[in-house]
Amino acid sequence: MKFCKIKKLSRESKQIDVYNLETEPEHLFFANDILVHNCNYRDTGFQSRTPEHVVDEMEILVNKGVRYIHFYDATFNVSKKRLRDICDEIIRRGVKVKWMINARTDNWDYELAKLAKRAGLDGISFGIESFNQKILDECKKGITVEQNVQAVYNSKKAGIKTNLSVMLGLPSENEENISDIVKYLKITKPNGFFISPYGMCALPNTHWFEEARKEGRKFKPWYELHEWANWESFCKYSTEELQKIRKDIYSEVIWSWEYLSSNAWWVITHPSDIVMGVEFLMSSIQKFLNDWRYHR
Repeated sequence: MKFCKIKKLSRESKQIDVYNLETEPEHLFFANDILVHNCNYRDTGFQSRTPEHVVDEMEILVNKGVRYIHFYDATFNVSKKRLRDICDEIIRRGVKVKWMINARTDNWDYELAKLAKRAGLDGISFGIESFNQKILDECKKGITVEQNVQAVYNSKKAGIKTNLSVMLGLPSENEENISDIVKYLKITKPNGFFISPYGMCALPNTHWFEEARKEGRKFKPWYELHEWANWESFCKYSTEELQKIRKDIYSEVIWSWEYLSSNAWWVITHPSDIVMGVEFLMSSIQKFLNDWRYHR
């Protein structure tokens, strides 16, 4: 495995300590805020990098003054063993840096969360897609609602900030699923959540794409679909209606007593997150005021 050498490290923002790293052309790699891809993808499948190489590069970043690393792999916990090995290596070397990952909920338990926290894991983002089992089965996610709920509990119990990504606009989207999203966001009370605003993107060779094409539906060129504004609704709601539903969910959850009190207590018990908490509250107030003025 070729080691990725850093050619240049430049500071992009003094306020939030974002750095840009110039590396070998074939590597997509930048950090503090973001370290992208600790693995390689080949036509033959998934090829992971060794834990030692991952931690080698973390040490390089720390020695350059980086204080926060975001691993941008879509699923950092593809292998629980490999994630444990990375955590053990960080702890063994005494690397002091906070980091964040994206993960699946079905490959995450409390013991792993505790170990990752010891190794510096500060935040985790789960792509849960939905809190409705019918929707999860429809998109072939391979996880359950209970696994989604338990993963949030495990992370927060270990002291790890937790973010959830939720999808709106899958083909069987209905009032029940929307109600489940609101219900379980209030129950799990993640530190943050993101709801996709424009429906879904059906890519060629997926079952949704093929079924829609058989029905005579025409699609925009695939190369335009990287922009969310080009995504389409595959359910009974239009993209405009989905955006309104999205805003309504945000308002109902964020301003609920359950959510506000939970995140207020998190900030109190995790003083290092006070600035983040205040910024989140101010941005939420600003969004609320903007929506109020718009709909007045």
